Order: sequence, then structure tokens, then C-alpha cells
Amino acid sequence: MNLEELVVTGAYVSGAVCIVLFTLTISWLVVWKCVLAKMPFIQELFDLKPKKPSAHDEKSISFQDRYQAYKRVRSCCNDDLRV
Repeated sequence: MNLEELVVTGAYVSGAVCIVLFTLTISWLVVWKCVLAKMPFIQELFDLKPKKPSAHDEKSISFQDRYQAYKRVRSCCNDDLRV
């Protein structure tokens, strides 16, 4: 075998490996999107389940805001009592 034959053989082998890897990658993506991503075990394994909004995600009212609201209500009630 001379150098030219080795280069051609190497090109064929590397091309074949690239085609196989490309085919495997495309197949894996199709199977993932169509089947695997919908399986509960896989979703749990890769933490893919959509998170449900918890009660703590809502805007919490701070102590200062509650205190200001309390003072407003108290001042309104005291004004009504003075009249």
C-alpha cells in the first residue's frame, strides 16, 4: 500500500464514522423528543418535570408593609371615634 491508498482508506473510514455518529445523534434526538422526555422515570431522573408554582412564590408582604397598613387602619378607626 502506498501513501495515496492509505489517505483514501482513512478518508473512507473517517467518513463512515462521521455518518454513523450523525445517524446515531439524529436518532437519539428523535427518540428523546418523541418518547423519552414524556416518561415519568426519565423526567424524574433528569429533573425535567415542570415546577408547580408554590404559595411562597407570591409576593410576600413585609413586616413594614403590614405595620403601615395597621397604622392606616388604626388611624382611620381613631378618627371615626373622635368625631
